[in-house]
Amino acid sequence: MVSNLIKWDKYLLFIVKGQSMYPTLHNNDLVLGIEYDGGSVESGDIIVFRDAENQVIHRVIEVYLDHVVCRGDHAYRRDAVSYSNIIAVATELIRGSDRIPLKNGRWREVNEEEK
Repeated sequence: MVSNLIKWDKYLLFIVKGQSMYPTLHNNDLVLGIEYDGGSVESGDIIVFRDAENQVIHRVIEVYLDHVVCRGDHAYRRDAVSYSNIIAVATELIRGSDRIPLKNGRWREVNEEEK
C-alpha cells in the first residue's frame, strides 16, 4: 500500500506502507511517480493503482490490451489492473539521502549492497 503525500503538476510523491514490495521498496520509503496519462506501461514497471479500498504499489509482470497484471516483489497474489485504475508510474525511490531510478534496474544494485 501507499499513501499520497504531495501532488505537484504531473508528479506524485508516495509513502510506501507495508512489505509487499520488499526488498525493492521498504516500509516508509518515498517513491516519486509520474501521473499515468494513458501511455504505455511495460513489464517490470512499478505502478501505483487503485483497488477496492486502497492505493497499491506493485510491479507489472504482464501487459495486455485492456489491463496489466501486477504482483508485489514479496507477495504471491497477482492483481489484474485496468488501465483506468492506474494512478502513477514510479520513477524514483528516495531512501534517506539516496535517489535511485526505478526504471533502469539500479534498484537491483542497491538491494545487493544491503545483503
